Amino acid sequence: MKTVQDLCTHKQKKKMDPKIVKVIGQLVDVMLRNLTVPKYVDPGTPMIKVRIGNVVIPNTLIDMGVIIKVMTIERKEKLSIKGLRPTPTVLQMADCSVVKPKEINPTNNPYDFPIVGRNEASKRIIPIAALNSYKTRWTIKARDTKKGQLHHFNNAREDGKVFSFDLVDFDGDEIRVTCFNVIAKEFYDRIDIGRVFITSKERLKPTQNNFNHLNNEWEFILESNSEVEFCLEDNSLIPEQIFHLTRISEIENMKSISMVDIIGVVLSIDPPNIIFKRDATRIKKINIQLKDMSTCMVELTMWGGFCNKEGQKLQEMCNLGTFPILAIEAAQIVILVENLLEQLP
Repeated sequence: MKTVQDLCTHKQKKKMDPKIVKVIGQLVDVMLRNLTVPKYVDPGTPMIKVRIGNVVIPNTLIDMGVIIKVMTIERKEKLSIKGLRPTPTVLQMADCSVVKPKEINPTNNPYDFPIVGRNEASKRIIPIAALNSYKTRWTIKARDTKKGQLHHFNNAREDGKVFSFDLVDFDGDEIRVTCFNVIAKEFYDRIDIGRVFITSKERLKPTQNNFNHLNNEWEFILESNSEVEFCLEDNSLIPEQIFHLTRISEIENMKSISMVDIIGVVLSIDPPNIIFKRDATRIKKINIQLKDMSTCMVELTMWGGFCNKEGQKLQEMCNLGTFPILAIEAAQIVILVENLLEQLP
């Protein structure tokens, strides 16, 4: 690349043997399929026309190692520099962060310099798949696809509250975020399914497979210094939902308490039942018979709140003689006398 750069620019203080230039030029012609590369004066017009296949890019900048001089707003005000103009220029820094200059020198000479504010680098958004224990800072942009209920717990150390929600990013990778106690109370009403968030400063920890079915070795713990912002721009390219579907015929060969995603036709719905839990509280449940393309059937049990909204809607559709298609995420397999699939409350 250095050789191509030298051939494309006239260096004022560097002389090369004409014979060497001729040989190298022939090699470059072979590399570029006999395309003749015009020479340009450095640093006056470092722009060339490039053809990639059938695409022609008329104004391509040759990187000649030019240093961009940046001045802060504070220094500009201290020097009382006037006559600057706004600029659409965007600078990408070495750490991939982006800076949008406020102003720039209005003249078109090599001494132009952008004016930027301190700490104006935008947050570097990384994919969920790039998270690891060696990273100390990150920013994730993802959509909430699932929100758990706010649960109360008590153990030898404390009584508290906990809830979790799942995020999916542009690449379709997922991660679970868990909130405890004060943080759970603060964020429970702020997290809505379907909304896109930009989050940072969470605590990264290994996944607890007993409570997390996502295909990710890491999960987030939201803490008091964590940042969660709503993203209002167009995010239509981020998936709304991710399913890793399992055929019903494969369930009988899977271990009990495994988590699966399934989809099937609702054949029938049993009337709702009220049962008593171990702590003497009452909870509603309904049983649904599902059948998929494998021609196998399974019984799905819905608990609690699912019986009211989703269960009632399914019941109304079945009463009208239709057979709705139902997709379930993170259903837990329970092996009894016959295959029984339960969606946990």
